[in-house]
Amino acid sequence: MKDRNIAMAAARTRGPFEKVFRNLHFVNVFTREIYPAEIGVCGGLVAYVTSPGEAGLSGSEVIDCGGRYAAPGLIDTHIHIESSMMTPRYYGAVCAARGVTTIVADPHEICNVLGTDAFHYMQKDAAKAKMRILYAVPSCVPALPGFETSGAEFGPGEIGQLLDEPNAAGLAEVMDYIGVVQESPRMSAIVEECAKRGKPAFGHAPNADMPTLAAYIASGIASCHETTNAEEAKMKLRNGMVVECRESSACHDLAAIVPALQELNWPDNACLCTDDREPDDLVAEGAQDNTVRRAIALGVPPVQAIRMATLHAAQLLGNTRIGALAPGRAADILLLDDLETFQVAEVYVEGELVSKGGHLITPVDPTPSGEIEKRNTVILPTTPTEEQFSIAAKGAKADVHVIGFDDAVPILTHLCRDEVPVRNGKLDISDRPDLCYLTVFERHGKGGGHTTCLVRGCGIAQGAVAATISHDCHNLVVLGRDSAEMALAANQLQQCGGGVASVLNGKVTGLLELPVGGLMSAQPVEQMAPRVVAIKEAVRALGMKGQNPIIQPGSFALTVIPEVRVSNLGLVDVLRQKFIPVVIE
Repeated sequence: MKDRNIAMAAARTRGPFEKVFRNLHFVNVFTREIYPAEIGVCGGLVAYVTSPGEAGLSGSEVIDCGGRYAAPGLIDTHIHIESSMMTPRYYGAVCAARGVTTIVADPHEICNVLGTDAFHYMQKDAAKAKMRILYAVPSCVPALPGFETSGAEFGPGEIGQLLDEPNAAGLAEVMDYIGVVQESPRMSAIVEECAKRGKPAFGHAPNADMPTLAAYIASGIASCHETTNAEEAKMKLRNGMVVECRESSACHDLAAIVPALQELNWPDNACLCTDDREPDDLVAEGAQDNTVRRAIALGVPPVQAIRMATLHAAQLLGNTRIGALAPGRAADILLLDDLETFQVAEVYVEGELVSKGGHLITPVDPTPSGEIEKRNTVILPTTPTEEQFSIAAKGAKADVHVIGFDDAVPILTHLCRDEVPVRNGKLDISDRPDLCYLTVFERHGKGGGHTTCLVRGCGIAQGAVAATISHDCHNLVVLGRDSAEMALAANQLQQCGGGVASVLNGKVTGLLELPVGGLMSAQPVEQMAPRVVAIKEAVRALGMKGQNPIIQPGSFALTVIPEVRVSNLGLVDVLRQKFIPVVIE
């Protein structure tokens, strides 16, 4: 309460304040007004904001804002830092430079690899960031128990303990919405751990029908970031769910959702999030600041777009200390020359200047935050061999279940059947350029084995790609047409501790090393962005379809997204939640 008491004392007497921000146009996210004002700051909090026509304030330090707009710092309600391929301290640097002063990160990617050790590592590293990183406690470690082998498992006990951590914002995206709706004991207990602590449970319910959605909301789930069309958005908004409108590196949902928001007169239960942002996109476009710009470009009034990324976000979190520039709230202040273009000139976090002109005032502390940064997490029982990338079958031809890929809707797959030639007791796709092999190896040292299946239509015409980015268990995924090249790609990642590798004509053509959990690197965005561009180009050269060629291979292992996926344990019919054979006897 110390800082709050300091702010209260200064407010009672109209100062003097520690800092006064003067000569600005104040963006009031409560009333949607813009007017001349002055902001008095004490103890890192806003203590006073003048009303139109009120006399100015006095303070120890006066900051002339040069007639700029003053808006609250942006809040991103759902982001996976691991998708940036950078550790929290370096992702936070990008955010701070661009006006994102608070993020709610879901670390379920690295927690699926390293469990609670990963959660505590992410917390420790976040302390070095130049902005506020809150964590939602992962609910899906693993995403679908019994259907894949992860590096750890969080039950109600582990989740309850992590929810008691000081910067735990709530329960992260509850992906097993079928389990919630069907009241599975595990998911019911997990949701209850969150409810009894009075924290929000964030959701994940793509294309749910109304009865399913109603049951999901009734369970206590507050939000959903998986909304991809206007009708779905209206259904969720009308039923009180917060729609986190997503603009990520892979999914661009705002264009479809904005018409629904306008039709419903810009409802308060809509906010903005990025979900996944990669280094090259962060450099070229930005983080949550890009989402705000995109919303404005699509017709959202600028002040409304700012409200969605500030006040509405804070309301979802149940956090009255951020999200607006008002007495008692954090002095997270953005100075902007123009609201339409939303280019941030200066960023203050709790009243302290952290960036100017898109550059940090002080550099990031490069000191490692733990031995996790040096631990090789690609733990296989043996070195992958060519034989492991083949599929045994009998006869001259075999009836086979195949994962069907549609570039028009890359997030979904189709369960298909195909007839494939058999030679020397193995499936032979040499005369089927539309098919390729897909193998998933358990890589957490738990002896979980591997599964090989077929994918149709992904575009791989030659070579191979291997990745330890494979949501959500992040096992080792290898996609290709030649078993020798698939083995070579897999071996590269086993040696370097994970990342992405491409092979063509028997040679390694690209290697992105991600030694922190096989998902991240302790390097700044200026170094990571060109490396990511290079590996994307190398994988595209193999013919890989999809907007994101290095994420697409691993997405085939995401066992909670319809219709069919593959894990180290087998081929999974997601809708029926059962294993199905690759070769149909």
